[in-house]
Amino acid sequence: MNFLSLPLDEVKTESDVEQKFVFPVITSPAPNGLAIPATNVLTKPNIRGLEIGKGNTKKTHFPDYLVLIAGVPILIVEAKKPSEGLAEARHEARLYATELNALYRPGVNPCSYCISSNAALTELCSWDSDRVIASFPLDEANPSSPAFANFLRLVCYERLRDVANQALRKIAPSNYFRAVRLVGGVSIQDDQIPYNQFGRILSSQFQTLFNPATYDDRLKIVLNAYVKSQRRERYIDEIDRIIRVSNPPSVGAVPLIEDTSRPDEIIHHLKDHGSLRNKVLLLVGDVGVGKSTFIDYLQHVALPIHIRRDTAWARLDLNEAPVNREEIYEWCKSNLALLIRSTSPDLDSSSLDGLKKTYRKELEEFDSSIGALFEVDSTEYKTRFADELTRLRSDKLETIKALERYLCTGRGRLLIVVLDNCDKRDRDEQLLMFQVAKWIQQEIRCLVILPIRQTTYENHRHEPPLDTALKDLVYRIEPPPFQKILQERLSLVLKEAKTKPKSLSYYAGNKLIEFPVDKLERFLRAMMKSLFDYEHYGRKIIIGLAGWNMRTAFELFLEFCRSGYISEEDIFSSQATDTPLALTKGVVARVLMRTNYRYYDGDRSYVKNIFQCNTRDALPDHFVRYRILSWLKKAPSQAGLSAYRGYHPHTPVNVRKRAS
Repeated sequence: MNFLSLPLDEVKTESDVEQKFVFPVITSPAPNGLAIPATNVLTKPNIRGLEIGKGNTKKTHFPDYLVLIAGVPILIVEAKKPSEGLAEARHEARLYATELNALYRPGVNPCSYCISSNAALTELCSWDSDRVIASFPLDEANPSSPAFANFLRLVCYERLRDVANQALRKIAPSNYFRAVRLVGGVSIQDDQIPYNQFGRILSSQFQTLFNPATYDDRLKIVLNAYVKSQRRERYIDEIDRIIRVSNPPSVGAVPLIEDTSRPDEIIHHLKDHGSLRNKVLLLVGDVGVGKSTFIDYLQHVALPIHIRRDTAWARLDLNEAPVNREEIYEWCKSNLALLIRSTSPDLDSSSLDGLKKTYRKELEEFDSSIGALFEVDSTEYKTRFADELTRLRSDKLETIKALERYLCTGRGRLLIVVLDNCDKRDRDEQLLMFQVAKWIQQEIRCLVILPIRQTTYENHRHEPPLDTALKDLVYRIEPPPFQKILQERLSLVLKEAKTKPKSLSYYAGNKLIEFPVDKLERFLRAMMKSLFDYEHYGRKIIIGLAGWNMRTAFELFLEFCRSGYISEEDIFSSQATDTPLALTKGVVARVLMRTNYRYYDGDRSYVKNIFQCNTRDALPDHFVRYRILSWLKKAPSQAGLSAYRGYHPHTPVNVRKRAS
């Protein structure tokens, strides 16, 4: 029964008052209650008993409820049965609040308010005064009552949160120090070790092979260093299984492409390309798993020759698109027209003869209507014909439809429009890009391929155009092991190096060192061996930090290669003596933790310090990250408020140890 309509004869015991009236008043959302989250309300089993009173009245007391906000006790609640008065309840609550405040240093006093109730009457007082500052009877426990509204105003959740923040600021230390802050001034703390020249040259010369920025860069990798992803090769290591389990259930239900080198699931649909016009094919995958590279591979390598011949691909990179509604559609029209023309370089669609073929249907309609009024060779006909052709060329959407009809459908081909980077934006811009995708699907006779992130699919799968994608046109992609990708990229680096000058140079100890390109292989293999030896120590860190984002993994590898902790002298010594460059586990750890800084600082490292606090918090706590991780470790096996294991309310987690 709702406490707003609770009759007093339904409340007989103190337990009835607690459960049927007091707790609903505390936790119900405004304007029906104080809107305090249930997870912020502690009950007797979780509350520390404190001694109150003196002499013969001295006893250990447990209040009925204690409200914690940000780990700070703010509000004491005492309940009595309807037949009892509230004077004793107020007295006990205030004594307990006094003892609780005494645990803090003078002047803090976080526990500010006490509520006492027997359902028939509810009273509010301050911890240090017996004067009632607000009260309401049971028949006025509703939003229309001024007394009830005044009660909510004084101790609503927002007000109590402000009180908690004030207390936190009082007990927070004035200064916090990290170990790095004790080594000297800011210039010393921020001291950086220069990159080693050898690795710097390597990363600058071959950056595009590790992190391709353009379509041509990706195509080079597709043709020379593509690594297939097969189900039986995935999840070999524990870290891979952890990353996979983190996927949302809805994403896990999306069919996985079993072998990206032979994506039969997609090829099967493309065999019947007539049924794919005005459809959307979704390719779901985490950021950096290689969705765009896979589509390149599908287009240029994986498709059988006859299907490749029967498809025309237009890649629209939305990274370059404007982000306002007034410009983006015109931008798409202009670029799509150019891309469709580029699918048929053997045909000229810009000459007069090409324009007549492109707009053949529209011009035939002109000839059968207005054009029929004039002789074909007359000046009037030619003038009207030129005007009609000019109008058609100025209408970008009509031009796109005509180009698709002439260059694609007219040649027995399916137009495939790939919307690259549709989801690399904030939420509003992302939704705008989805509207563009829906517009292309509806207006242009084509198959739209939309590569999107897993989180994007999870959050927007019920919105257009994702909701229009057929279930059998939604697929998921996952990356192959990073070690295999790295091996292939390094082989491509060595192949590319042979096309460059026979020797490269770098400085070591102010001396210019030239070395043959073939010795580059020894350095790269040493870097890789250092990462994947030591029981895969480096690999676990890289994959743990990057997840399935292969771009981030390559950035970490390049950071490793050019790190100043690997000196040019050691590299030169290895090259001069033909001995392997051996890196200890300690060097590997320093490179990954400090990058190019001399001292470790969790704010700028890939590896975070879980015992590092945020000094901008009201009460900076060195153990917040640790407690969050501990809670996340236990939560999957524990039942939440819903009684289902692993399901917990989406509210701030309170560290209840502070209450005791």
